[in-house]
Amino acid sequence: MMSNRYVSTPSKSAPQYSFPILSPDEIFQCLGELQIPFSEDYLRKPSADSVRALFEQFLELLMGSSKEELSQPVFGAVDVISYPELHEDSIPFLAFHRRMQKLMTACGVPDFCMNDYAKPDYQRLRRLLSAVINLAKFREERLIRFQDLNNRSEALLERKQALAKTNASLKAEIDLYNKKVEAERPQSEALEKKTSSLASELQELHEKQSKLQADIRKLKAEASELAEKAASLKVKVLHEEQEVGRYESMVVSSPERVRKEIEDQQEQLEYDREQIVSMERRTRELQNRVSGLQVCETDVRMGTTVMEECEREMDRSKVQLQLVRDRKQAISIAESELRRLENQESYLKRQVQSSEERISRIQKQISDRELEVQASYEKLQNDRVVAERERTAVESRIAQNEKLVSQTSDKKAKLGSEFEAEIESSTEAYRKLEDQVVKYHRQLFTHMQEARV
Repeated sequence: MMSNRYVSTPSKSAPQYSFPILSPDEIFQCLGELQIPFSEDYLRKPSADSVRALFEQFLELLMGSSKEELSQPVFGAVDVISYPELHEDSIPFLAFHRRMQKLMTACGVPDFCMNDYAKPDYQRLRRLLSAVINLAKFREERLIRFQDLNNRSEALLERKQALAKTNASLKAEIDLYNKKVEAERPQSEALEKKTSSLASELQELHEKQSKLQADIRKLKAEASELAEKAASLKVKVLHEEQEVGRYESMVVSSPERVRKEIEDQQEQLEYDREQIVSMERRTRELQNRVSGLQVCETDVRMGTTVMEECEREMDRSKVQLQLVRDRKQAISIAESELRRLENQESYLKRQVQSSEERISRIQKQISDRELEVQASYEKLQNDRVVAERERTAVESRIAQNEKLVSQTSDKKAKLGSEFEAEIESSTEAYRKLEDQVVKYHRQLFTHMQEARV
């Protein structure tokens, strides 16, 4: 099969790369892959027609030049030629030869000449086909890479457009949200101040609540203790009253002593009653204080509920702020990607601009070359006019000589040798003139073809 040493299109100063010389079987196989019909007889015994037909197919495959395009006359050249019908075959032939020279130079065969298809031979044709097939394989590989790069470029362009559209949409959302935030900023600042104030109040209320709860627990304990004491005193008073009744019903031998005991017990009973009244009053005060503390606790709970609602509102605000940050980050990422694509687009634009500048330079070179060709053409035209004048003069002299021969037939024998020498000289001059005219036409066609290429 073919070697991997493919040839690239060389410039005038580029080195010539080697290419493998293929066997006939490899040549037929590769031509079959390229869908170019070619038989072994055409390779072993090549003819000018078969080789030119083969080369025309190569031109169409590798350079996009069809046989019909090569056969089209160069109208710019036809207009300046005196006898264009004489060059109906030579102009397409020159176009074909120029294209083949360009193709073979790209293939690494700079010494391609007309004899390669006018008088082809087996070894030379085998070498030319190996070079062209090598270039075709090289072109096929590079074409795949080019198509891949082209597809990637189109995908990147579509992605850039999608990102630009997404970026515009996100920017619009951010602008709308920023406007909304700006519109709600005074209310938000007022809420933040109010929230801060309520937080301080809530902290104070929490501290008061803690103190009140401690006082309530202490007062409840005191009230419970006083209630137990009051119950105990009531039982004791009842017991004392029962004892007094029992003592009054008894008959005693010492009334003074009994009276003294009864008075002591009555005093103790009065004291206990006062203690009970004092305890009940203290209990009522404690209950009233507990009720007041419960009202304060209810107020504190309401304040706590309000603060919790404020905290929830602040949490929602924080969520919204985080959402804004996330969207800003997404926009930043999209903008970074957009900048990267814009940089890539700038690079591609610079490449296009460089190519356009190169094309402009080439066009200027072509224009300068056209001016040179035009000057050369005018010079050749002047030379041609001079040559035609000389030819006219020669023809006039020939006519005069013929007239002189007819008038001086009696001197023919004597002047025959001299006359024949003069005729031969005139014919030679005419032939040289004709050669100069043909050479002039060929140079003209060459310059015109170079200008077109």
